[in-house]
Amino acid sequence: MTAFTVFSVQKQEREPVIQGKTFHSYLLEVTGHEGKVQMLQNPSTPAPTFGQVIEGTIEAGKEKDDGTKWPDRLKRAGQAGQGSGGGSNWSPEKDARITRQHSQHMAILWLQYYAGVTPVGLDELKKAIDWFDADVASVASVVSKPPVEPPKAERPAVPSIPLDRAKSILDAAVEAGLAEGTELKPALVAKLTEVGVETGKIGHLNVDQAEVVEAFIAKERYLRPLLRASYGGSD
Repeated sequence: MTAFTVFSVQKQEREPVIQGKTFHSYLLEVTGHEGKVQMLQNPSTPAPTFGQVIEGTIEAGKEKDDGTKWPDRLKRAGQAGQGSGGGSNWSPEKDARITRQHSQHMAILWLQYYAGVTPVGLDELKKAIDWFDADVASVASVVSKPPVEPPKAERPAVPSIPLDRAKSILDAAVEAGLAEGTELKPALVAKLTEVGVETGKIGHLNVDQAEVVEAFIAKERYLRPLLRASYGGSD
């Protein structure tokens, strides 16, 4: 099995029906593979996102009757059949190695962009790797915690952001490839939901939530051009 990092996602309109079940089809660009790969998922499985690490294998696409070829197929680890969402059953040690491998890859990309041609020592590289590791762990710890009743506010509610700030955030999202016009892409909608904006609308952010979202967009604005330059991907 190989860990692939997703840097381009395109949902196809065609929804294959296999053994009576309908699946969503995605064309992905992933690290370590030239050209796009197809991945099928159950409709209930969250869509793949930019930066996601998928453990699996890539099978060569079959030849069509007209001589052309179907896209290569990415199958997740533990995938029981065509399009199954599957699940991982590897050990915590292997999971940690996969996460570390991804952190190493992202740290190198980040330092290439940040440091340019300036030589970077191994100590500085390790610090960057540890940062990405900690970032993944912080998300995992939030997901793994059982839901609890939110504590009562000890201070007045945080005010919503003004319209001009909402527009500024939207403009930055467009520049980062996280929105087209006023339509937000799934990665940004997911971030809005994560910070507590269930409507998925920028205008419903409060001041504290807006700071988190602005930092997320700024990070994407740095990383996305670098990944496009490194792998020839596109938004």
